[in-house]
Amino acid sequence: MGPEVNTLTDTNIKQKFPECFQGVGKLKDFELNIHIDPEVRPVAQSPRRIPFGLRKKVEDKLSELLDADIIEKAEGPTPWVSPVCIVPKPSGEITLCVDMRQANEAIQRERHPIPTIDEISFHQIELAEESRGITTFATHCGLYRYKRLMFGITSAPEVYQHIIQQVLQGCEGVQNIADDIILHGPTIELHDQRLTKVLERLQEKGLTLNPEKCELHIPKITFMGHLVSDKGIGPTEEKVEVVVDAREPKTVSEIRSFLGLVNFCSRFIPDLATIAEPLRKLTRTTTPFVWEAETVIVSDASPVGLGAVLLQRQEGVMKVLAYANRERSTKYFLTDHKPLEVIYSKTHKPSARIERWVLRLQNYDFTVEYLPGPENIADTLSRLIPVKLESSVNVADQYVRFIAENAAPIAVPIQEIEEVSACDVELSLVRNAVQSGKLKELPRDYRNVGNELTVLGKLVLRGARLVIPNALQARVLDLAHEGH
Repeated sequence: MGPEVNTLTDTNIKQKFPECFQGVGKLKDFELNIHIDPEVRPVAQSPRRIPFGLRKKVEDKLSELLDADIIEKAEGPTPWVSPVCIVPKPSGEITLCVDMRQANEAIQRERHPIPTIDEISFHQIELAEESRGITTFATHCGLYRYKRLMFGITSAPEVYQHIIQQVLQGCEGVQNIADDIILHGPTIELHDQRLTKVLERLQEKGLTLNPEKCELHIPKITFMGHLVSDKGIGPTEEKVEVVVDAREPKTVSEIRSFLGLVNFCSRFIPDLATIAEPLRKLTRTTTPFVWEAETVIVSDASPVGLGAVLLQRQEGVMKVLAYANRERSTKYFLTDHKPLEVIYSKTHKPSARIERWVLRLQNYDFTVEYLPGPENIADTLSRLIPVKLESSVNVADQYVRFIAENAAPIAVPIQEIEEVSACDVELSLVRNAVQSGKLKELPRDYRNVGNELTVLGKLVLRGARLVIPNALQARVLDLAHEGH
């Protein structure tokens, strides 16, 4: 037997580098300046109504952020004020999300290339004093502003990516996508040497890691939607399942949609042109559409399967993108739902479900453009998704239920409100109009706020407020007066 290798473990790493695993760190000797266009006129928006049932949680979260030195009370003139939205966590806690759409109009972005990322935390980067005012947000407790970089600032992803790259510069075998860091080595010894150097660098700079998300000495990992192993980069099993379980296309349009998604992942598919040729033949006007017992196998790739394709206009032609657009900062999303053009505008008051989408997308610079269904390659793709995937619970629905449950009066159970709403004639008309997308058929009193309405079961919400059915309105008003 050879000499015993003294490998790093979760325990001795935390003992050797304790400062890397304690609380929210702060990058030493660095303050970030956000570049703000002085020509853009500041906008001070009113706070959004927070349900009484959530106010204690909001107060606790504000105290937590104050104690962690992440936010501070906003003093003096505050030309920029943004509203805050409450988003639930699976743990039952909440996250404060600042709606920065108006403020982002004034933020000038820095053009550092960045891969595709999801929601992440930037609180380890301190903001310079002159850059904090634009982050001011309003709550029922008053005005606050961030002292650290925050999710929602349009320039945050590329700035954070650049900062972490600079911190890790000179460390071998390590790459990052924002705050996701992956480290590799051909042997355990070399892996641990590289890991030690990275931890020394992070501790030196004052940055911390989330110990619950750290994985050590693993042969493969799912990183940014891909399976990374000693065999290289490939698709995850979940993505392969979407292609395997997809039903056969029934029209030329559906075949074009499927081919578009295959092309999206073409780098994983050897001999794609040869494999896909039988399908491409069916899209030609000279070839009759006949689906025969011919099998096409796509073994190493799959679409995301959400019924949406990211496209780019190049020389007048819309082409499928692979992962990120490094040539243009503005992305175009084409939709066959025309009201989305208005709903995603910077000043529009969205419904609760749309609001959750808006919050998740506000870091990205994009334009929503209407495209009729027959011209939209994503239109039929959404119909190829297996039923079991369509029925899964999504983030937007979870958010709407969270809003509804906390908007209900304490003394009136939400189950009772839903039961009475089911029998309310007016709310029945509202539900039908919202669910069918025919907002012109809304009762007169609802037409001006049609785009703010959301339906959840038999409940109707306007923004974050629950619409009380006529039979319960007098009772709810009496309860409100008793509360006063």
